[in-house]
Amino acid sequence: MGDSLPKLLLLGAGYTGQRFLKTAAEGGRAHASSSNGSRITPVFSTITAWRSADWNLDAKAPLPAPGDWTHLAYLVPPPTVGDTDPRLEHALRALLRSTPTLRRVVYLSTTGVYGDAGGAPVNEDTPPNPATPRARRRLAAETALRAACVAVGVEWTVLRVPGIYGPGRLPLERLRRAEPLPQAALARPGNRIHVDDLVQALRLALLHPAAANALFNVGDGDDTGTAAYLQQLAQLTGLPAPAVLPDAEARAQLSAETWSFLMEARRVETRRLSEQLGFSPRYPNCTAGLRASLAEEAAAG
Repeated sequence: MGDSLPKLLLLGAGYTGQRFLKTAAEGGRAHASSSNGSRITPVFSTITAWRSADWNLDAKAPLPAPGDWTHLAYLVPPPTVGDTDPRLEHALRALLRSTPTLRRVVYLSTTGVYGDAGGAPVNEDTPPNPATPRARRRLAAETALRAACVAVGVEWTVLRVPGIYGPGRLPLERLRRAEPLPQAALARPGNRIHVDDLVQALRLALLHPAAANALFNVGDGDDTGTAAYLQQLAQLTGLPAPAVLPDAEARAQLSAETWSFLMEARRVETRRLSEQLGFSPRYPNCTAGLRASLAEEAAAG
């Protein structure tokens, strides 16, 4: 596998997208902006030359022709309502047939499509069982992506991603708000990925021949649950650890989304990513990842 990135169109230059561009720049000049609502900033990259534009994926108007891009990395979140992802569908309609040079589309999905496995392991062959509207929209987007790409002979790759953390994206405010943990959360496993390791996985998904027309779970291999993760972050920062309350009492104080996140439990297996694409996380556990993230935040001031 070559090391050179192809001509890349990156849709959704948010937290992960900007980190990807920072890593990929390698002496070049990177220009990226975050999305806001329905308006997203696609970033056009040829390694040494970068430019950005502003598209509205919720509008019915045609999108501008992007050029002779060979690869598309789609990092735009779905809308917050509905059962599908019309943003993705709009982008695919605009790009797949009008960009004959396009060879591969990589989509960042979520391990939430597996739903609650009761702490059991899940792999890419596990039937999806999404329990939240957000996860159902992601699964619908995966299905739409595969169908659209197959129809025009473009390669597709789906990365199912767990919770993303890293510099500037640590749950420090959650600790400061003293949000409690339910007793049930103490024994539940969790899964996450440091943003730099996700960037590595995204790069492999774009470049590796074995990533074509395939689905991969992403993760660091550490099943440390959310409760232990938060407790460890509190210890490293000196912030108070979350109080552990009876489930009913904690549920009354937490949002429905937070409760759902804490109650879903699964152990995400990532052997396919490591064996087929050669993925090896720089931060194989949350201890290493949290220390590195806090050190970078401190260095940045």
